[in-house]
Amino acid sequence: MQTFGAKVAGTAIPIPIYALRETVPGVIYEIRIKTNKPAPPQTIETIRTMFAQRLPQVKIHYIEVNDRNVTIQLEGSPIAWELILSLLPLIFTLLGLAIILIAVFSLISAVPSYVWALLIIGAITLFIVPGLIPKIKLPKKAKK
Repeated sequence: MQTFGAKVAGTAIPIPIYALRETVPGVIYEIRIKTNKPAPPQTIETIRTMFAQRLPQVKIHYIEVNDRNVTIQLEGSPIAWELILSLLPLIFTLLGLAIILIAVFSLISAVPSYVWALLIIGAITLFIVPGLIPKIKLPKKAKK
């Protein structure tokens, strides 16, 4: 479990539909996100960076990442919820891309180099060499 900031005590109340147009200054909102895969270690830093770049007026009080849940507590300011909610998919898309790249790198680095060499030689033998055989001209036999 990773955390940033101090958790503010209080009860969670769902945001009424009429209040989803704009946040109220001074009110602390909590966004809870459930993910399919465990969040990578850089999730907290990515969320803080993206919010700082795209929504500098938002003050984040608390971020918690544990297993498959991400909790973000932020203080309301005169901003539209549409901006916050449109920013979250971008953050998680970038995190998903980072996870895929790390997995591919781990897979490639885990396989020994001689296995890659054998794979390349096998592919050349299977796909390139059969096409070269008809192009090779054999010497003609001499007549007796």
